Amino acid sequence: MGISNAFIAGWNRAVAGREELAIELFAQVSAYYEARKKAGQITSYEHIFLRAHGGDFNGYTIVQGDPGKLDELLRSDEWAGIEAKAILYLEGFGVIRATTGLDNIMSLMSLYAGAIPPKR
Repeated sequence: MGISNAFIAGWNRAVAGREELAIELFAQVSAYYEARKKAGQITSYEHIFLRAHGGDFNGYTIVQGDPGKLDELLRSDEWAGIEAKAILYLEGFGVIRATTGLDNIMSLMSLYAGAIPPKR
């Protein structure tokens, strides 16, 4: 729905016994995002670690860019390899498409407002 100009790759924590692999993967993914940014495939990325809160969502990276270029990235063999490692090394790993930016959000809100049935 609407413009999906970002994605969030989120996780809970490293799988017990695979902490070192998870740390290596984090370094690999950071280098991957930096290379994709320099190549113009993404416009930005930011890693977010959440403070302890007792929940199962403890960190994520938000990646922003052109929707078509993000689609291409998420369909690439290189991303599939990263994702496979993340699934094996991290509990609760997942990727969610997202919309950012006030103009894009306002466009979505207009769609929602248009979907509200008229009052009788």
